[in-house]
Order: sequence, then structure tokens, then C-alpha cells
Amino acid sequence: MKFLKIFLSIFVIFSIFIIGFFTYYISDYVLPWDRAEVIITVQSWGGLSDLPKDATNFEYKKEGSIFTREFTVEFDALKNEIDIWILKSKGLQQKQSKIIKNTRIFEVRGYENSMGGKVYIKDNHVKINMMWS
Repeated sequence: MKFLKIFLSIFVIFSIFIIGFFTYYISDYVLPWDRAEVIITVQSWGGLSDLPKDATNFEYKKEGSIFTREFTVEFDALKNEIDIWILKSKGLQQKQSKIIKNTRIFEVRGYENSMGGKVYIKDNHVKINMMWS
């Protein structure tokens, strides 16, 4: 009986460790307490200004390993707020944007030793994708 309790205790601790490791390092899910840090990171890597105050419907995704990292942040905002955000963001002023299939695409040079990324804008939806390696 004592052996069973020890075995179950070790099994529970190991399971919690594996689930935590998978969620934090392997899964593309961004934990709620990491979301603000993801926004700050994509802003600094892309030379982007603060996101529009009326932004809603946020989605977050992370990819990579300890040697590479990629963050994607998506949100919706009013069209005029997005236009103001574009003008305030120095990273979006570097190159002329392209329009492909009704989506405005900015190629963003990397800041803070990042590889940069792209910003996609379609109607009132914005998708920011930044990478570091």
C-alpha cells in the first residue's frame, strides 16, 4: 500500500511537469499571463506602436523552440484606428506595402535583433507575425 502511494505521488508530479512543459514550450497556445508580453514583443521586434485602444477579438499564437521564436497576434479594430496605428508605427514606414487579394501586406524589418516579419491588414482585421532566431 505504501508503494502504491509513492508511485501515485511520483506519477502525479511527473504528469504535472509533462503537461506544464508541453503547454509552455511545445504548444502554440499562449497562456493568459503571457499575452501582454507577446504584444510587447511583437511591437518591439516590428517597430510597431501601441495597438489601437478599441482593438478586440485578440488571438495569440507562438511557435519555435529555445533557438527560434515566432509570435502571431491578430485583432480587429476600426478602420480609421488601424490607419492611425499604421502612421504611428515606424516599422510599417520602411517599405511600400503590397496589396494581394484585398489584403494589405507590410514586410517589416527586424528590430532588437529579430528577423522581422509581416503585418497583414484586411478590412478591419490585423495579423502581426514576427520572428526571432
